[in-house]
Amino acid sequence: MLAGAVCKGGNALDALLLGLSTVAETAAAELGRKASEDDIARHAVKLNVFHTINFMLQHSEPIRQKVKTGDLVIQGGVYDLGSGRVQFLGESPAQSKLLKSPMAAAPSLKDKLLGA
Repeated sequence: MLAGAVCKGGNALDALLLGLSTVAETAAAELGRKASEDDIARHAVKLNVFHTINFMLQHSEPIRQKVKTGDLVIQGGVYDLGSGRVQFLGESPAQSKLLKSPMAAAPSLKDKLLGA
């Protein structure tokens, strides 16, 4: 699996790629065995947008408070390099659930790399 190779590499890019591999695996599982690589990649990009929004909502108290009070709205989007267009995805489907849950401490880069 990619995780073993990433942990031995030990740099920030490796940790970020490890996170993306989880998103890609989720995308593949959600679309099923008949999905093409292109379909999986497109779906993984969208999932990663929501994964990033969810991370901010889980680990940043200032962002959580601004969203709760309505002073901040977080909308996901995907920029198409070829057309220059943005596909807006809206708020994370998990937003209300995340805002009701306790804030979690952000994982450290070291923990990600060591698999802790």
